[in-house]
Amino acid sequence: MEPTESRCPTHLIPDSPVDKDLLGPHFDVARAIADVVRHEDGGRSIGLSGKWGSGKSTVISLLRKELGESSGHKVWVFDAWAHEGDPLRRTFLESLIGSLREWGWIDDMLWKIRTEQLARRRKTSEQKTSPRLSNTGWVIGACTLLIPIGMALFVKSLSGGLTLSRNAGPANRMALLALALILSPGIVLLTKYSIAMVPYWFATIMGKLAKKPELGDELAIFIQRSVTRTRTETIETPEPTSIEFESTFAELMEEALNNKEHKIVLVVDNLDRVDAAEALKIWSTLQTFLQLCSGPKEWLKRLWVIMTFDHGSIVKLWEKNGQIEERPSSANFPAHSHTGGDRYGDGGLAASFLDKSFQVRFEVPAPLMSNWRGYLFETLKQALPKHDEEEFHTIYRLMAVRRKDVTNPPTPRDIKILANQVGAMHRQRGHAVSIIHMAYYVLLRRDNMRVAEGLIQGTIPSMSEVGLVGDGVGDSLAALEFGVDKVSARELLLEKPILDALGTADAKRLKELQEVSEGFMEVLEHAVSRAGADWPHAEGGRIFNAMVALNYSGLLDETEALRANKILDVLRAAGREMRNPAPLGEKAEQGLFLLAARTNDPSLARHLFDVYANFIKNYGATIGDAQGVSVDAEKVDKHGRIDPSFGLSNIGRVAVRAVKLARQLHEAGFTEACENGVQIPGDTDTYVKAISVLREELSDAHKEFWKIIRPAADSEKVVQYFQDAATKGSYREDHLIAIRVLKNHMAPGLWISVAESVRDRLQASQNAQHAEVESLLETLLELRDTSKGNECLEALVKEGHIAHHIANVANANDAPTLAQCVYIYMDVAPSMATQKAVGNSGQGYKILNRCQSNPEDELTEELAKLLVQRNRKELILDVNDAAPGARSLVGKTLAAIFEQDNDHAFFSPDFVIGKWSLISKFFNAGNFIKSVSDDGQLSLQAAGRGFDEDLVGLYLAIVESGPDDVVFRKWCVKELRNVGADAWRQEIETPGILLALADACARKGVGPALTKPFREALLAIAAELGSNDIETPPAIENMPTYIDLLDTSERLVFGDKLYELLQGNPGQIGKPFFSIFGKEISPARLLRDPLLYTKVLEPMVENRNASGLEWVRDQIAAELKIFTDMQIEYREVFVRLLKKELLEAPEDEAHIILFDIARILNVHPDEPVSAGESSSEN
Repeated sequence: MEPTESRCPTHLIPDSPVDKDLLGPHFDVARAIADVVRHEDGGRSIGLSGKWGSGKSTVISLLRKELGESSGHKVWVFDAWAHEGDPLRRTFLESLIGSLREWGWIDDMLWKIRTEQLARRRKTSEQKTSPRLSNTGWVIGACTLLIPIGMALFVKSLSGGLTLSRNAGPANRMALLALALILSPGIVLLTKYSIAMVPYWFATIMGKLAKKPELGDELAIFIQRSVTRTRTETIETPEPTSIEFESTFAELMEEALNNKEHKIVLVVDNLDRVDAAEALKIWSTLQTFLQLCSGPKEWLKRLWVIMTFDHGSIVKLWEKNGQIEERPSSANFPAHSHTGGDRYGDGGLAASFLDKSFQVRFEVPAPLMSNWRGYLFETLKQALPKHDEEEFHTIYRLMAVRRKDVTNPPTPRDIKILANQVGAMHRQRGHAVSIIHMAYYVLLRRDNMRVAEGLIQGTIPSMSEVGLVGDGVGDSLAALEFGVDKVSARELLLEKPILDALGTADAKRLKELQEVSEGFMEVLEHAVSRAGADWPHAEGGRIFNAMVALNYSGLLDETEALRANKILDVLRAAGREMRNPAPLGEKAEQGLFLLAARTNDPSLARHLFDVYANFIKNYGATIGDAQGVSVDAEKVDKHGRIDPSFGLSNIGRVAVRAVKLARQLHEAGFTEACENGVQIPGDTDTYVKAISVLREELSDAHKEFWKIIRPAADSEKVVQYFQDAATKGSYREDHLIAIRVLKNHMAPGLWISVAESVRDRLQASQNAQHAEVESLLETLLELRDTSKGNECLEALVKEGHIAHHIANVANANDAPTLAQCVYIYMDVAPSMATQKAVGNSGQGYKILNRCQSNPEDELTEELAKLLVQRNRKELILDVNDAAPGARSLVGKTLAAIFEQDNDHAFFSPDFVIGKWSLISKFFNAGNFIKSVSDDGQLSLQAAGRGFDEDLVGLYLAIVESGPDDVVFRKWCVKELRNVGADAWRQEIETPGILLALADACARKGVGPALTKPFREALLAIAAELGSNDIETPPAIENMPTYIDLLDTSERLVFGDKLYELLQGNPGQIGKPFFSIFGKEISPARLLRDPLLYTKVLEPMVENRNASGLEWVRDQIAAELKIFTDMQIEYREVFVRLLKKELLEAPEDEAHIILFDIARILNVHPDEPVSAGESSSEN
């Protein structure tokens, strides 16, 4: 606090009426009233109405100044509020007499005596009584004094020895005397009580009714009389009546106003502020004065009565006094006149009385906005002289913004109260809090706003006020509200809501609270420290909730690292101290994980999970933990535990959440945090049902963490439970799932008896239903790692029981169980051979054989699923080796495995190469190779084993669908060049895999450039076609593509060889030869042949070989030199032959082609051949 001399000066603004009008209308009203008093005869009553604080008293003060004291005019004010509770008539007259005596307007001594008479003396008397002891009380009191003497004698008697033995000699008389003295008060009291009981005993003996004396009543004998003190006040004469007051008032006025220069204005002020009954008494007194006004007395002309009141408050006074009956609806009467409304409703009676009471009424109007702004500035300047108008203007704007009714500006009293309250706080706070914030606080409190609640909820300041109040308003308001400094105020304001938000994991609320104060983080840190001290032992779950709120609000990431680490250290310490994590829910579990992850403390993670597990073990599914499941109160004990037999789904959900939490911790690196597991309360059946909930609600990704869920029952009871389920035929999938989990922490030897019970239940004679069989068989497979489990499976297969179940489940169309039986057969007897006969096994063996040779897709898909799930895919290869008749089963199952298993490691390069014949039959080779050859190992190993024509399909698949392996393609091309002519001819005539491989290599950018063997194969086919005039065989339609596979040099040789074939029989070679191979004989080859005419052209023309002539036409059209470069004698012969054929031969297909050739050579059939013509060029 600042020293007194250095404080900012602050002045208190009195609420007394002012003698100058700062708001304007007040002076007008005062002047109007003064005018009435000066120029009109008195004996009139004037009503001055206006709302509380509107300046009625100011008008009276201005009126006193306007009339002036020297003129003989006096304004006398009676403040009804100040005298509330006093006898009104006497108080009024006493006050008026006193003022008139001071003014010298009446006889001082005479009216002093009259005043004493009005005062009415009072008489006071007192009476006192004192207590007295009874005689018995005196006796007992005297006996009490003997007790110390008796004690001294008793102590002395002990020196002579004291014993209870009868044979000890003479009695110790001193000891007896001492005891008598010590017990004397009791002896007297007992004697008195016994004497009182004698009449009761006598009446009881006589069989009469009598009241039994109470020992407590006998104790009352100590005191005979009580102490009392009374005080009595009495008025010697009764209060005077209104008639007596009327007479006294008339005498007083007659003497005071006997001087014609004297005029008096009686003012009754603040009538509307007193109790309703008191106010009505004043009205009655006023009526006494007003009734006098109607008389003929001269002095009345110099008497005026002014009553100030608020019309609305007057109406309420009448209502409170029970004078007005409420009506459902009607209109309010004006404040200045009575319009003839209902006498009993809506203020009608009060309005009627006002109209009757006052001959004239003046209204004090509300100040104008501009006027009250100036008055506010003037008042604040007077109260806070060292502050500037900029602050005052902000306060003015706050008042204006906060006024809901803009037509109802503040009264002068409102402004004074604001200034004084701000001043009072300014005296206390100095400049620690802005006066703007002080004024805002005053305005909020006058509007009955809950400041602390509004700050926390964000409703204070409102959007329209934020810009006016500026920064730091939250801290300022909180400091003013709690009466402390700003730092402490933040804690008082924010700590509880922060703790609530932390304890309920409300991150959004925490973020909202951050906006309340700039010092939020300091309070948050303090709140976390308090929570860390208070919550761990009984409400540890709130620590976890706090971690959730802090994490998801982002506060830990936004604040500086040092503060964030301090908060985490507090929470870490609280976590280590935690013994009870209640209340426990999903948010708390999330907080447990976040606390471990944020602190990165493995030992803390383990401790927290153990605390969590211990809570579940002791309390099960707690109240409020059931997600959407109502809990019967009778099922819950005082600790919040739920009877394990109730709400199993709740316990299952607790197990689900525990597994999720364990997975989160494990994935965060806390691999040992959950090693001790979570024990589910209840019996084994409860445990099994809880595990079934895990299966229903969790994904496969959580399965490895199911093992943390453990039963409360001991191992022997657990084993017996599963034995009973198998023996009684109630075994189901839930039991199987539970066994899978329990195997993780129960010794293998404990399961032997369970395996034997399951085996016995699967005997053909037990007729187990197929739905039960699946779970029983799966259980034995699960227990195979025990010697007894494997032994039981082998026995069931070899004794025919599995075949018996194959028949039953096949008849029931139960593909999953059928696949399970086949799987077991494959495992125990991969040869799939028939075993012993039992029950319905004969039919089962037939079905098994059918499954091998022609399996249904559904069976192979289910079988593949089992092989993949159990990671026993190699079994299918054992069957492939041991059962030749099961090739279809093996192939289709392998294909299904490939489709189902994303991990293709099983399909290694060795496997693919070794089983390619099987794969190529049942797989989509392209998709398969694309999936298994990404690393290039398959192509590398395939090439490394050397070229194998049985694996050409594999090579093709690798080239087409494998990785872009140029080296492998070159290796393929190299090996293709070594294939013999006979093999190629067979490939060409019946397109095969070799050609496809060569073509694929070419398309992938490695041309095969096949050599002589391939050329010879092509020539052999060409020779065959050259000797037969037949249509092109479908098998060699792609011959041009095959020819493209030849090496460039080999292709030239191939063309020459084809021409030689043509020369051998040009007249008979048919269309297939020319259509397939004609383009391979180039014009250049014809140009080089000097015997072209004699060996090719002449035979074709003479034999009218249309296909050959067509080929010649195309060649000459492409290269005319074939004709022009021919020897001249051959040209002339050819021209004559051409003309002859055109003129003499029939018009057939060959004729048309010859005509085309003549046109190309510019030969006209009807013209003679000349040397020049024959040598001309077209």
